[in-house]
Amino acid sequence: DVLTSRDFIFIKECIFGKPIPDVVEKSGRRVLIGRLDPKKEWLYDIVANRHNGLDVDKVDYLARDERRSLAQAGKTNAQILYDALVAQAKCSSRGPTCCAKCNNGGYHYMICYPEKCVPEVMGFFSFSFRHAFQSVST
Repeated sequence: DVLTSRDFIFIKECIFGKPIPDVVEKSGRRVLIGRLDPKKEWLYDIVANRHNGLDVDKVDYLARDERRSLAQAGKTNAQILYDALVAQAKCSSRGPTCCAKCNNGGYHYMICYPEKCVPEVMGFFSFSFRHAFQSVST
C-alpha cells in the first residue's frame, strides 16, 4: 500500500506529459518508464492527453473558466467522458511530445472516442474558445 519510486516517476510523467527531463538526460532515451506495460500507456492520457488534447485537466479548466467568465455552469457534456474507451489506435500526431510508436506510425493503447462524439468534442472546444475569446476581447 506504499507508493514505489516507479509510481512517483509515473505521477511526474503524467504532470509533464512526457518523459522526465532528468531521466532522459541520465538514460539518453526519450521513453516513459512509469508504466512499462504497453497496455497501460493510456493512463498517461487521462491527465495530459498528447494525442487529442481532451484530458480531465483541460475539461476541468475550460469548465471552470467558462463558469467564471459567463457566471454560469460550464457546458461540459459528461457523456463524452462516459463514451470514451481504451483501444489500440494509430496516432495522427507527430513530434517531440508523442511517443516513439506515434512517430513511427505504430499502434498503441490510447483513450479513444466513438465517431458519434466528434461533433460534441468539436463543439466543446469551439464553445470554450469562442467564449474565452469574447470575454478577453470585450
